[in-house]
Amino acid sequence: MRIAVLTAALQDVVPRDQQRQDPKGSALIAALKWIEVAKMLGFDLQLSAALALADAYVPPEAMLDPVAHHVPLRTMSATEGEDLSEADAQTIIAACGNRVKICDLGFFENLLHPVDAIREKIHAHLLRVARAAKLLVPVGCGGVTGFIGRDPTRDLDQNVASFESLVIPLLQQIKALGLNYWIENCPMPGWNTTDTYVNNIAYCPGMWLKLLAIAEKYGVDDMLHITYDESHDILMGSTHAQSFAAVAAAGHPQLINRFHGKNQYVNHAARALWNVRGQGIDLGCRIDGQPHPDPAKQGGAWGVMTCNHGMIGLGHYNPVAQVLGYEADWFVHQVAAREVLGLDPVDTYFILEHEWGNNRVQDWTRIIQMLSISVRFIRGIDAAADALSVSKVFCDSFQIPLPGTPNPAYVIAGLAEAAKKIMA
Repeated sequence: MRIAVLTAALQDVVPRDQQRQDPKGSALIAALKWIEVAKMLGFDLQLSAALALADAYVPPEAMLDPVAHHVPLRTMSATEGEDLSEADAQTIIAACGNRVKICDLGFFENLLHPVDAIREKIHAHLLRVARAAKLLVPVGCGGVTGFIGRDPTRDLDQNVASFESLVIPLLQQIKALGLNYWIENCPMPGWNTTDTYVNNIAYCPGMWLKLLAIAEKYGVDDMLHITYDESHDILMGSTHAQSFAAVAAAGHPQLINRFHGKNQYVNHAARALWNVRGQGIDLGCRIDGQPHPDPAKQGGAWGVMTCNHGMIGLGHYNPVAQVLGYEADWFVHQVAAREVLGLDPVDTYFILEHEWGNNRVQDWTRIIQMLSISVRFIRGIDAAADALSVSKVFCDSFQIPLPGTPNPAYVIAGLAEAAKKIMA
């Protein structure tokens, strides 16, 4: 598979004061520095395209997950902003040359935000990011990856209705540009100061299929995809085996057509106390152990994750934990991508993320070292999976019976009927 890296691995390529004073210039510097790293280590990029610090409605210190502004554009409000310029786009394209591709732009926001003015600003920024992606098509940019989000004041049925009324028009505009929209499957617990655990309605296969059925009504199903991240399934008590089997059983195996990769390790003490949902009481909203500077947020509950992120290729190899679903088995994951989803690895991206909470450093040297290990590991695992896939083709071509039995994890009784009812 093609290996890429989400550039939020290093948020602050330039100091934050400089970012606030010159958002677009700082973003261009960041993009060019990341391109140089990509050339050095031999991978492609998913450029992080969050709102600039000067335009953000949440301070970066209050964010649980890293975001970064690495595309030189701005959205000050729903009606005011600056698009990626032709000149800056050409600078990025020239820097990439024929050595680095930009698979897409990452904008991970809440498209269903409950506050009208904030939601409209987010929508304006998404379309601005999509227009930037269009300018970057010459270096392989296929569109935008992000979330659907959720209005935590409304139930899931109401949020699905909001997807139809609020998000479908955005998808139609992105499709008109000839681009795709990929949804990452993170449930986003802790995204707001309520105790709502699921804050991205596209968090599981049943919801993907429901949203896909709505997208079909409006002719945008062909540009709506899933960037699958197994770490989020492990957080929710599932694994890739169930998710891959579900979309395949529904007749839409290639709904998942690219991957985010980072390790996830179950925190058994947290699971014992709070189950998969995590702690949602007696927390408050704190930064570096201190009450949030905004008094309105001090009583909010961010939640405690029942898993801990790591980086692929760094850690103990524990096949027992992998079998039990306590962490990812990347070899089985890569085999299943080919055999269950039917993906062609030549056209498939595996995008590495750095969200190692216990080692959330902002140091170029350390991050480059960690990424070089992860890239080496996933390339080796993927090569082994590819060899196994080639061996299956070889045996099929000579009608040689494959020894052993298929992996039973992907054969789930009653799944096809249940999955297809969602699409009906």
